[in-house]
Amino acid sequence: MPQDELPQYSGLVDPSGVERLGCALARLAASTGADTVLVWEPPEDLVLAHVVARELGATVARACETAGIVHMMDALPAGARVLLLGDAFRRPAVLKGMTTVTRHHGAHVVGAAVLIETAALAELGDLPVFSLLPIPADDGADLS
Repeated sequence: MPQDELPQYSGLVDPSGVERLGCALARLAASTGADTVLVWEPPEDLVLAHVVARELGATVARACETAGIVHMMDALPAGARVLLLGDAFRRPAVLKGMTTVTRHHGAHVVGAAVLIETAALAELGDLPVFSLLPIPADDGADLS
C-alpha cells in the first residue's frame, strides 16, 4: 500500500485509545524539551496533539496550506521548541512545510512524534523521530 494511502487514525472515535497512544508518544518525546506540539490541519491529529501536549506541559499549534501557501493557524512564539506530530506523515511536502513555517517564525524543530513511521520522515534529516511503530531496518518491506 502506498504511504499516501495509509488510513488516518482517528482519536475522535477512540477516546481511550488516543489517551493511551498520546501518553506513550509523550513519554518517548519528553527528552526533546518541546514546549509546542505542531500538527497539520486534520482534526484527527489535533485530538492526539492535545493529549501529547498535556503530558509534555506544552501548547498546541496548527499549520495548514491555503492556496499552496503553508501558514500557522495559531501563534508560534520565536524561540519555541517545536515537536511535529501526526499519526503518520504520508507526504514529505507536509514535513517540509511544517519545518519551514516553524523556522520562519524563529522557532526550532526538536523532532517528530508519530504513531507509524514512514519514509517521508527522511525529510527531517538528523532530527530525532519518536514512533510507536518504527520501520525495521532492512526488513525488505516496500513502503513506497
